[in-house]
Amino acid sequence: MEAIVVFHDHGAPPFERFLKRGFRHCFLALRSGGYWIVFDSRGGRPHIEVVAAAAYDLAGFYRRHGFTVAVAKQRPGRSKWPLMAATCVGAVKGLLGLNAP
Repeated sequence: MEAIVVFHDHGAPPFERFLKRGFRHCFLALRSGGYWIVFDSRGGRPHIEVVAAAAYDLAGFYRRHGFTVAVAKQRPGRSKWPLMAATCVGAVKGLLGLNAP
């Protein structure tokens, strides 16, 4: 599945001052079933929302609004790393199937 990871400073955690500006929070958008579905761990709670049709240039939309966007692909299967941090980064890595600690 095609995916985009979006980085920004909105809704950053309390320890945000230690993180680089523009990269204090991230979320994932997956293109699936004809739609873009956003997975965002806002405030430690998962938020899932269908935001656009699959044909829409969602990466371009976020870039035009000043966000940093990384294009990715969701890896098949599940993450093998047993411990994922309960952060936005841990959530994105788990959803993408990334195995690195």
